[in-house]
Amino acid sequence: MPARALHRLTSRHPWLVGSLLLAATAWVCMYGKIWCFDTYEAHRFTARAMLTGTMRMRGMVSLAGHDEQVHHGAVYSNWSYGVPVLELPFHALAGALRICRGFFPDRAIYFVYLAAAMPLVWFGFERLLRDVAPHAADGTRRLVSWATTWMVLQVTLFPLMEDRFVIFEVTLAYMAICEMLALAAYLHARSRDAWQPGHVALMGAASGMGLLVRPTALLYACVWGALVALEARSRRVRSVLLFVATCAPFAAFWLYTNWIRTGSPLGLGYANSNPAWTLEMPVLRFGSQCIDSGAHLAQASVSLFCALFFYVRHPLGGTWLHDCFFDYEERDRTTEPFLGPAVLLMLGVVAWRFACRRERRLELWVPLAAIVVLFAAFVRRGEGFSWRYQADFWPLVVLAAVGYVRTLPTLALRVDARTAKLFFWVGFAALCRYLVPWQWSSGGPHGQGRAEVLWPRESVAAMEDRFQASRWGTDEPVPSRLACETRPHSFTHSDGTCDPYCDDGAGWGEGCSVSAVTNVYLGIPRKEGSSYELRFHTEGLAAREVKVYLDGSYYMARRTGGDADGPADFTADVTLDARAFHAPVVVAAVQWTTGTTPPPVHLLWIELR
Repeated sequence: MPARALHRLTSRHPWLVGSLLLAATAWVCMYGKIWCFDTYEAHRFTARAMLTGTMRMRGMVSLAGHDEQVHHGAVYSNWSYGVPVLELPFHALAGALRICRGFFPDRAIYFVYLAAAMPLVWFGFERLLRDVAPHAADGTRRLVSWATTWMVLQVTLFPLMEDRFVIFEVTLAYMAICEMLALAAYLHARSRDAWQPGHVALMGAASGMGLLVRPTALLYACVWGALVALEARSRRVRSVLLFVATCAPFAAFWLYTNWIRTGSPLGLGYANSNPAWTLEMPVLRFGSQCIDSGAHLAQASVSLFCALFFYVRHPLGGTWLHDCFFDYEERDRTTEPFLGPAVLLMLGVVAWRFACRRERRLELWVPLAAIVVLFAAFVRRGEGFSWRYQADFWPLVVLAAVGYVRTLPTLALRVDARTAKLFFWVGFAALCRYLVPWQWSSGGPHGQGRAEVLWPRESVAAMEDRFQASRWGTDEPVPSRLACETRPHSFTHSDGTCDPYCDDGAGWGEGCSVSAVTNVYLGIPRKEGSSYELRFHTEGLAAREVKVYLDGSYYMARRTGGDADGPADFTADVTLDARAFHAPVVVAAVQWTTGTTPPPVHLLWIELR
């Protein structure tokens, strides 16, 4: 009887059953822990702060944690505003209904968006098969499109959810959802050259929201815009204008939020960030020095190419990349490639087919070109690669595969049950790679296990207290002069916050010695105007000038006296609008060397006056 009922339900309501199966799989990938909070609070605190009328995540710099940005005496999210904007209506609802003290569990918020997006992605693949295989039976086509959706989600999105699904993975997962929605809208829009306004508008909105979530989505916005311009031949002008009109408000808000937290519309604020590891300080404050020659550029390119498609190996092909911290963050301490040789083979087949058929349609080459551009951007940045960044590539890989399917002759395209089985088992194998059933409810008093979560019953009270202190508290005054004898010592607590500030005094050690970079927090003295001086006294520094960082801007500090390598004062004229600061405290850093070996320099004191 149950089997007969299931068969009847499947035959009469295939879309409902298929969508529920996808949602159930997503629930399993999250280890069933839906009504829970992420262990990192940046997204929800930023959303709640926006509900109270500010873009600041914290008003107290002393409460800044790792990977949070400090600008103009306040703390901002390091992860853009896309996820907080998506979470904001749910937190507003929680506040109105007085549940969880105004905090809606962010894992549940994500699951709602994911569950709503998956059927739309399925509809997109269904539309693709309807166009390229019009003679296939509806049931078979629907089965193959469902299996395609299953496989794509298992290799692109679900791996981010099967492990430590915290702020980093959450941000990438939201971006992947946005780009997959844009792909689904694109497949509907280009069907029979229809380019309906609703589909184009969805492409623009999804592209814009992806940009708010993660800066790499700027490339995707260009990709979708280029596809609209190249393919909407009969309705090109109208479609392009509509795409730009729907994407523009998101882009404008992105530029505004960049300006708020960095002082520049195009600034991403990573230079303002508190790194989790001190060795990242020189890279964040002053940029990576790894790509300083053509040889090192080639070395980094080969290293990343191998890591993406063949293997991850340490050291990375040479001492320079190792010494300048061009590193990889592996998943589960494995050396398996981030994308794998199968993806490289597929991309090679796509490129070969386009080249051999001499395809004159530029739109088919757009995703391949975008993959090259994204690869070059990661290499040029010179900061290595994390396993989770593979999510930046996957939507482009899927789009390239879609372009390949579109070029196949109808007779060469197999749409049958065997195709569906193949896609299903490929997706199932991808699911089993990281899903660990025996860690479903192991560890912790309430079975936290592999999924790091906070339970509402135990966490919301302390969460609300932290938010109130973060939003409305004020810091104690900070001295504008620091001496070697009283140099600060930061201490990191178990919740990620620092005492008093993250990385205050980093690179300033015993005996007044320095590292490659010295980082301090200085108070801003009261004075008329915006002209200040950053001064410091050194011993053993032979250079005539050194580069300094102050609140997101760069200056050159010049020697004002002293012997060539003896005691000397350095001064940099800096500009600070103290009225724009939420609190009179500023981050300052001095770059003693562009290399990795600490110089024989001593810093006696540093001040802002």
